[in-house]
Amino acid sequence: MNRKTNRASGQSVTVAPSAKRLKLGSSTTEESNNKSSWNAAMNKLKPAQREKVRQFTQFTNSNDRVAITCLNNSNWNVEMACDIFFQNPAVFMNMDNGGTDVSKVDTLFRSYANLPNDDVGPGRIGPNGMLKFLTDLRVDPTSRIVLILAWKLKAQTQCEFSADEFKNGLCAMRTDSIDKLRAKLPSLNDEVNNDAKSFRDLYSYAFNFGLNAKEKTLPIDVALAYWNMLFENRYSLYPVLEKFLYDRKQKGISRDQWNLVLDFMNDVKPDLSNYDTEGAWPVLLDEFVEYVREQQQKQ
Repeated sequence: MNRKTNRASGQSVTVAPSAKRLKLGSSTTEESNNKSSWNAAMNKLKPAQREKVRQFTQFTNSNDRVAITCLNNSNWNVEMACDIFFQNPAVFMNMDNGGTDVSKVDTLFRSYANLPNDDVGPGRIGPNGMLKFLTDLRVDPTSRIVLILAWKLKAQTQCEFSADEFKNGLCAMRTDSIDKLRAKLPSLNDEVNNDAKSFRDLYSYAFNFGLNAKEKTLPIDVALAYWNMLFENRYSLYPVLEKFLYDRKQKGISRDQWNLVLDFMNDVKPDLSNYDTEGAWPVLLDEFVEYVREQQQKQ
């Protein structure tokens, strides 16, 4: 998302020369804490506005009150509303009962950034800082929750967090300490397990996250590592697909193959009885189905 220049000044922020100034006076703060007022405001929204609120809250991990405030001050332009939010997370987190102390987030970031053995440039958390961060969270570095955290923080590079990614991500999740973030992890897992759109968003993110610079295919070892995280105990056909890819000596996975593997897992029955050989499946999956049926005939 393109970032516009936003400036915070007291209780006003300017997004761009043509944008409105956002006023957050005492009456707004008071209203933001009045649940019934905001519920009433939601009920008055048109369907298109409700959809924009949904998009905003999902993208920022914020709530309806913050969404309506940002959207009202951006002429209901979702992109500009998100710009307002991410350039001024402290302002909007204070509107939530679980407000985040941005100074604590800054301190937390500094405790992991710029470690001596991390050659990732200034103002970044590198591999050693990341390991320390995960150790403090009591998280296995190979577990799915690490990928979920990277997704929530919108990390662009494996084993690294920029200052903006870390600070904006934690503020969006309304966490300003290791203990609060650790307590948040089960709900992040539940979101991915129970919401199909969140799972697909995470799945799509994983492909981009795993790509090497200037490469268009995911190395097979990376693809399998992410599939093992994402598909564990979810699809009974996946272990068979994994063996097939090993037997086939597959070297990489394209974006189209990656996306259609998820569709295949969701849409095709474990016995393959509804697989359409004339459908728009990639050759890889056609050959996988042939492989499974041959294995079944041998039994």
